[in-house]
Amino acid sequence: MSEIDINNEKTSEKNVYDDPRTAYILLGEYVSDLNRRLNEYQTACDEQTSINKTLKTENEQLKVKLKQSESKVIDLCKEVYEIRKSKYAAEYNE
Repeated sequence: MSEIDINNEKTSEKNVYDDPRTAYILLGEYVSDLNRRLNEYQTACDEQTSINKTLKTENEQLKVKLKQSESKVIDLCKEVYEIRKSKYAAEYNE
């Protein structure tokens, strides 16, 4: 049951929407708010997409550097092996 004010008039939220102009204005404000929130969400998504692309690129670059470092380590290990092999061969032949 609706509340009754001093003047014996029924008051409710529905009365606000009884006037089509008021309802249209409120609907416009609601749509504007939804559009603003949608734009904020889209901006946040675009920023996240950009960050993800940057991170993916950096990740790929780091993978390449890792492979290069692994190759250098393998080459250095081979050098150490050859040096030790030569050293032991020289000591054995003495």
